[in-house]
Amino acid sequence: MAGQVFRFGVATGRTARDLTPDLRGAIMPAAKTHLAAIVDPKEAGKLLLAIEHYVGTPLVRAALRLAPLTFVRPGELRHMRWSEMDFEAAERMKMRLPDIVVR
Repeated sequence: MAGQVFRFGVATGRTARDLTPDLRGAIMPAAKTHLAAIVDPKEAGKLLLAIEHYVGTPLVRAALRLAPLTFVRPGELRHMRWSEMDFEAAERMKMRLPDIVVR
């Protein structure tokens, strides 16, 4: 991405050259770490109980309660709009048909 900025600078006469090749290897990439997932139903139940007993702001409580129902990423949940909720599909989910929780 920085290379694109420098190439733009060269193309528009704002800088003489792209400096990013000189920086290769100077900064090591961050190590990827995978977060643990709950796969045991009993542990999932404990998480749901912990969410239910969470004491915090109403907004955070609502988000914590909504997250397990929608299975969306935190960023998607934060930026979700009411117009994106498909309540008709959620109703179909109860009848064991394919569902769309968020459009």
